[in-house]
Amino acid sequence: MKNNPLALMLVLVLFLSTLFTAWLAVSYNLSLRKLQQLQPKVAAATNTRSLMQALFNDATEYSKKNPAIIPVLQTVMTPAPAARPTTNK
Repeated sequence: MKNNPLALMLVLVLFLSTLFTAWLAVSYNLSLRKLQQLQPKVAAATNTRSLMQALFNDATEYSKKNPAIIPVLQTVMTPAPAARPTTNK
């Protein structure tokens, strides 16, 4: 059988496709592993945020009966310069 350039090209395409598929599979598995490692951190941050929100709500409710806490609440309520939303013009 003579050398067939079409067959050689098809084998090369198959080989490259296999390599690319293997790379995608490894990349997907690494990303999935990283996601699984980050999920407890996200849960802890969400938990902390809800706890701080509840504390702030309680302090706001307390300020209705005792206005001396209002200056402390005002320092928390003003957003930091980096946290302000930017406007695109």
